[in-house]
Amino acid sequence: MLDNLEEELNKEQYDAVVSKNRSLLIIAGAGTGKTRVITYRIAYLIKKYDVRPGNILAVTFTNKAAAEMKSRLYSLIGALSTALHIGTFHSICLNILKTDGHFIGMDDSYSVIDQDDRLVILKRIIKDLGIDDKRYPPRKYLHSISEFKNTMGYVNHYKPNETMLKLSLVFDKYQEQLNSSRFIDFDDMLSLVVRMFYKDSSVLEKYREIYKHILVDEYQDTNKIQSTFLSLIGKGNNICVVGDDDQSIYGWRGAEIANILNFDKEYEDVKEIKLVENYRAGQKILDIANNVIEYNINRRGKTLVSAKEIDAEIRYETLSNESLESNFIIEEIKTIFAKDRENVDIAILYRKNSQSRNFEISLNRAGIKHKVIGATSFYQRKEVKDILSYLRVYENRFDILSFRRSLKIPTRGIGDGTIDKVIIYSQTNGVDLLHSLVDSSAVSKKQQVEIDKYLQLFIKLDSIVSIRDKINYIVENIDYLLYLRQYDDIDTANKRVDNIAELYSAAVAFEESVEGVNLRDFLASTSLTSSATEEQDLTNTVKLMTIHASKGLEFDTVFITGLEEGLFPSSQSSDDGDIEEERRLCYVALTRAKRRLYLTSARERLTYGKRSRSPSSIFLREMGMVSSKSSDRLARSVSDNYSDYGDESMSDNYSGYGNSSLSGSSDGYGGGSLSKSSSDSFSVADKVSHTVFGDGVVLSIDRSGESEKIVVHFKSSGQKKILSSFLDRR
Repeated sequence: MLDNLEEELNKEQYDAVVSKNRSLLIIAGAGTGKTRVITYRIAYLIKKYDVRPGNILAVTFTNKAAAEMKSRLYSLIGALSTALHIGTFHSICLNILKTDGHFIGMDDSYSVIDQDDRLVILKRIIKDLGIDDKRYPPRKYLHSISEFKNTMGYVNHYKPNETMLKLSLVFDKYQEQLNSSRFIDFDDMLSLVVRMFYKDSSVLEKYREIYKHILVDEYQDTNKIQSTFLSLIGKGNNICVVGDDDQSIYGWRGAEIANILNFDKEYEDVKEIKLVENYRAGQKILDIANNVIEYNINRRGKTLVSAKEIDAEIRYETLSNESLESNFIIEEIKTIFAKDRENVDIAILYRKNSQSRNFEISLNRAGIKHKVIGATSFYQRKEVKDILSYLRVYENRFDILSFRRSLKIPTRGIGDGTIDKVIIYSQTNGVDLLHSLVDSSAVSKKQQVEIDKYLQLFIKLDSIVSIRDKINYIVENIDYLLYLRQYDDIDTANKRVDNIAELYSAAVAFEESVEGVNLRDFLASTSLTSSATEEQDLTNTVKLMTIHASKGLEFDTVFITGLEEGLFPSSQSSDDGDIEEERRLCYVALTRAKRRLYLTSARERLTYGKRSRSPSSIFLREMGMVSSKSSDRLARSVSDNYSDYGDESMSDNYSGYGNSSLSGSSDGYGGGSLSKSSSDSFSVADKVSHTVFGDGVVLSIDRSGESEKIVVHFKSSGQKKILSSFLDRR
């Protein structure tokens, strides 16, 4: 296999594999075969240059990537691969600490503490110091400590900046607890090795002698500590880093794109090789990806070229709102399934996790198998289930699971034993669970205050008419957003808040879609959506995921959704560095597609319960999909023949997406028409179906307004007036 490299590899891949340069920077574009190059280079070093396997260090970012590399190398060089040092930064550094940690006072008794136990320690420290854990949640301290431990300040024994109340004191107490218990944490592994290398040059020299050849995958994702570790052991040795500056999308978690941009300033006599032949996508897709990324200033520069003769198709559609956006996508998916049922490979990508809800609903309604990848399906997410548990108890006061969940979240000092006694009382006496809380003797006087607050919440819900306002009242009454921020790190808490806002929007959309809808109907719709996500077999399954989760994957057909200003790019990308990372994220999304690429946006979107109008994303103009003139933004379909999809002109005044308030009422659908085209309009006596109400017959149609409303008689639930976009033909 290694004897015919020039036949197996393209010119740039071959140069990267056989290069004798001590410092090698391989810029590997999306789909250009970087893993193949790394493994072949390692095998070539051993077989052709007689490098000892034990002198090779290969660093990856995930255990999965390390396992794949080991497997590929075993197929190339057999048992010799077992002597290689292959692993993540953390696993490599943990092995170093186990061997030589005594140089910085660590002995064999030290072990790694898990994340939950770290939090237990911090909770105890915060309580002992008299810190209000509601204003200053333990998870925020954990997040700040983790960030600090990944800086050179920690390596050099500095104290953390006081970005939180008594952070330095909390940190000292935390470190004392770790040391007395003979623990290190996950963040210590790299930093302590770097500290040891600086402290004792003999240890550093030992590992420089061992790791004479260093290969690093995904170098664009390294942070300061990781690049320092590599610099220390790599100086004077052979170092080869592989990455793509255009796919650096993890700046929010510490990755520094400067590491790959400035590699030739850190190391001497660097040879740079660019892999640009893409073995994944058609040229038309690569062209618009190249167009977008060229707007970034901080990049080394390259242009992807397709190595395959693929007649790729690209289509952009702008829809009136997010509901019609999802409907359009599902209709296109139906068409794809109709043409080829055996080899369907489709992904729907979005910027924020909360966007998955509309697609889950539409896919469920259409009976299309789907799976949310890298996250839990919307109605199964913890925060959504927490709030729904209150609504379910309100609607069904014998619902034991929801009763137990709502009573325990947020914490009220009521344990499972007490709850079990209340449940037994309810079942024995035939009394609903809320009345059992009043009647049962299981609740202590100390617990009664919290129980009274809990019961008052349900009394108040009786006077609140709309579902959206019920949700809003529950969230405010139990201080749920504060609860989230108390127990989650900042990033996770913000995602959960987004999902609560999306649940509120779901209620608004549901109430707008059907006149006279009630809470029971809404809860039924959430259950129907949830039940459709249990399927685990991913054959011919539509995959839903965030763009971040899609990195490293590829699909025959890709839908990139929500291409609007404020959503993608995010409203939080306020400075040049942020917008460049958002643009790299767009580039990653575009380069996931092989043959078909769909781009969609909505003229207005239901966000935090209000309709917001947004202009199309700047990325669409950079791709060349719409014109640069705001008065003449044209949606185009790119294939052999270009065709226009009508005027996409919209207001430049729009609401952002940063408001975390859930209050407010819907402003209606505004200028976005929900009416079906005349060729797709319903007629009286048409047979239709609805996700919740089942099958029915059209009795009458009202086309007087901007939104077509249809009166339907349903077999199971009688007569209802519904927006036409929420009905399907039978």
